[in-house]
Amino acid sequence: MLSALKKQFRIQYMDGILLMCFAVGGSLAGTILLTVIMHFDRGAESYVQLGTTFGMIMTVFYTFIMNMVQIRIYFNLEVSMGCTRSRFFVSFYIVNFIFNLIGVCLLTVISLADQALCSVMYPDCMNEIELTPYLLRWGILAAAVIPMISGFLGALLMRYGKRAGWILWALWMFGCIGLPRITEAVSEAPDSVFGKIGSVLINLIRMVPGNMWICIVGVVSLLGLGGAWILLRKQQVIS
Repeated sequence: MLSALKKQFRIQYMDGILLMCFAVGGSLAGTILLTVIMHFDRGAESYVQLGTTFGMIMTVFYTFIMNMVQIRIYFNLEVSMGCTRSRFFVSFYIVNFIFNLIGVCLLTVISLADQALCSVMYPDCMNEIELTPYLLRWGILAAAVIPMISGFLGALLMRYGKRAGWILWALWMFGCIGLPRITEAVSEAPDSVFGKIGSVLINLIRMVPGNMWICIVGVVSLLGLGGAWILLRKQQVIS
């Protein structure tokens, strides 16, 4: 197993480098944007760590999409070269988890540096939210959950092709278009259909205790991991 992990690291090392590049690049873009905003908004009394925020968004986006796409590429490559499905499955998830942990550590350092920089550049403004405690509290969980969910979606695309792709696309469009309309209707038109649906969903979410959401995320992630293995263990290699 150790040998399989070493080979997986050699195959995927560029993914880890790109992850760090996205984290740093997103953070620089956010820092520049915050500088521009604060320059023109002379009366601002508070700020948001846009550098850290953009870095987090870019890292999560890159990690999720790449895990979903790369599982197919690496599966076909490695299994066709003699790697067993079980060794590939375990090594792929472990390596991606380690890369994600490195990303969390890097984002934590970026957050501390961002906070220190903002306190110097905007000494009279208040930081609306400190992101470092959230990274320390939820970073490891996110590092584990993202490969499980994205890997399962990637395995679905491998097995069912365009049918799964269209379903995922529909869900993505609902998240991008439908959810904002529902949340907007809750405050602006509560008696409309979307407003009523949004109110019901919000009430259901509020009924679930905060700690219970961790259990739900954990269960869903484990189901995704198990589902990915079920799909991959009989998946044919496509050259």
